[in-house]
Amino acid sequence: MDRIRAREAWFECKIDTSATRLDLDAVALRKSLTTLPVVDEFESACLGWQGAIVQLFSGVETGARQIGEIRPGDDIFFRHEYRDEASFVTVTRDGAFQALGWGSFPQDEDKCRLWAG
Repeated sequence: MDRIRAREAWFECKIDTSATRLDLDAVALRKSLTTLPVVDEFESACLGWQGAIVQLFSGVETGARQIGEIRPGDDIFFRHEYRDEASFVTVTRDGAFQALGWGSFPQDEDKCRLWAG
């Protein structure tokens, strides 16, 4: 949590702690994360993944539970800091949310139809 609070301060975030609703995809899935992602100042995306299926996990620790996967054709969004050589990603297909989680895979632009960022 300290890393998240430090990043919020760095971005000068104005957090409304009285809010009772989060406008996020997959809130229940996010609550199951064992390693919380910390937003990064940079974003990038792999549009049209052309590699093999990649498993996504709830955290970076050994034994973390699989909670999703990246499939060929998916769009992968990188918006968070790396942790222990793993990336926290959000995955969409045809513009619709599909998955999120921690995965370890080469960020090889050749495995993407297009690379942004």
